[in-house]
Amino acid sequence: MVKKLIIALVLALAASLAWHWFFPSEEEKIRRQFREMAKLTSKEADESGLEMALKVRQLQEQLAPDVTIIVAEAEEERRYELKRTETGRPLIAFRNGFSSLRVSFHDMEVTITGQQQAQVSATLLLQTRLSAGEEPGSEAHLINCHLSPGAEGWLMERLTLPPALTR
Repeated sequence: MVKKLIIALVLALAASLAWHWFFPSEEEKIRRQFREMAKLTSKEADESGLEMALKVRQLQEQLAPDVTIIVAEAEEERRYELKRTETGRPLIAFRNGFSSLRVSFHDMEVTITGQQQAQVSATLLLQTRLSAGEEPGSEAHLINCHLSPGAEGWLMERLTLPPALTR
């Protein structure tokens, strides 16, 4: 009897885990998307130009056709209205500033409103190395994003960055 109960519990647990993996909530879909964006933004020291172009292309596909980038400084903010196709150069320039770059998101708060809009607030952690012989550095920045649903996931419409990320 105990064996049957244990088997039933294990099967129920496996079914529950499979359900959550194959049918994630919208919040989990956004979290997965940000993990994927972190992988695409990260850069290895031996990355080729073709690899970089492919990663930047995949990052651009996660943006809305019209994206607003807000650089929030202490007393003012600067707004940049860009088309999705215009974001490639700034992304490449940012990544080229480092010989290696590791990006991760921490303390992520995802809020989905009734109008199928999402707000994401997260700590962006950068582990950088400017040149091959240099010791790695680490930076943490708070970012805010506004997302809307698209055909293949959530698209980033508005991104608020600190000035340190606009090198």
